[in-house]
Amino acid sequence: MLFIYGCLGLGGIETFFVRIAKDRYSRGLETKIILRYPEKSNPELLREMRLYAKVFNYADIFRAPNSLMFFKLICPIKKKPLQTLLTGISQIHVFQGDDALLADRLKRHGNCNVPITVGFYHYVHYLWGGDDIPYCEKINRKYVLEYLPKKSLMMFSQDNIALYEKHYGSDFSNANTFSIGVIDTKNSTTSTLIRNDMVRICAVGRLVDFKTYNYHLINVIKKLTDNSFKVQLDIFGDGPTRASLESEIHAQNLTGIVNLKGSFDYSLFDEVVKNYDVFVGTGTAIVQASALGIPSITAIDHAKDASSYGYFYKIHNRQYGRSGLNIKHENMYDLIEKYCVSSNEEIIDLRQKHSDCTESFIIKNSVHNIEKLNLVEVPILDFPRFSVVRYEVSRLISKIKAKFNRAESLKRLQLPKV
Repeated sequence: MLFIYGCLGLGGIETFFVRIAKDRYSRGLETKIILRYPEKSNPELLREMRLYAKVFNYADIFRAPNSLMFFKLICPIKKKPLQTLLTGISQIHVFQGDDALLADRLKRHGNCNVPITVGFYHYVHYLWGGDDIPYCEKINRKYVLEYLPKKSLMMFSQDNIALYEKHYGSDFSNANTFSIGVIDTKNSTTSTLIRNDMVRICAVGRLVDFKTYNYHLINVIKKLTDNSFKVQLDIFGDGPTRASLESEIHAQNLTGIVNLKGSFDYSLFDEVVKNYDVFVGTGTAIVQASALGIPSITAIDHAKDASSYGYFYKIHNRQYGRSGLNIKHENMYDLIEKYCVSSNEEIIDLRQKHSDCTESFIIKNSVHNIEKLNLVEVPILDFPRFSVVRYEVSRLISKIKAKFNRAESLKRLQLPKV
């Protein structure tokens, strides 16, 4: 199996890739990964990936100066290293549309007839902008959504399939909906619990614009403390909104009650989070917290208030981080307030329900489902020709706009109006 990706930053997608490589390594299977920017990777994550997979970079396969390797669809390819890269692989897996086109190019040059699979790791990735998107993105979507067999698409939930069918008017029913593997085995929770007076809450994840729930959670903590509940919130992670979150904490006079704790190595997740009473978040982090038996409140991307779909165990098979689902909303304040007055027996039951619901997120189950995609039939006809030069110029301009234009960057995180 071959992955094509940018760099191994600290996030759910990247840790998923490492878990896949680790599981395959334990069964004597070889995994390879091409990274565009290995030097930007989390050192610990990259080190672990090297234990279980062969790590390549663009310089291994392209014959060009580093700055020109951005243009990956026109860079000259080294033939012998490409053959080494492709030898023994049974599938190429990507997330980005441009990486899918790179995979297609490498296959053609290496005469390698294996399926390309695409993970929809964020529901908005092939939807943002609607019809108002650059040329490169139009080509990406034609390749991923129209050219590849639907069985090659890992959409992870029926909610995501319904979303794409709504926006494209196409049939995606053959796409895969198995869960992203997050845990090695299901944990057993303790049948006893000693309550502390202080209810400790944590959130873990990148501090970015669409995670508006961090701001709403600060307001919830303010209301709880004003109503004499003893609570503490620790937010782990770094990112562009850190400064504004610090300002909000100071403005609410919550210094020492709400704390920005920075990032920690992902291997320490269990060790850190197990010390908390309640987790708030989304993505793979909420799965991992739930697997520890931590009552976990779902957060919604771009939320305009402290709304939630409730506890994770109730909606673990839904696309729980996206707004607009036909699920009754609950307020985070109400959920935490109820937890604060719950009995030991009620909390033990809540912990057990969270632990039990994570069985579908065991990594070996995900890897088994991914490996079944090795049998997906490869399209007989080549992808229709397009202007590669125009594509690469469009991709460069698009990248510059996203980097320097905040409105353009935010647009790529939001669903278009239907």
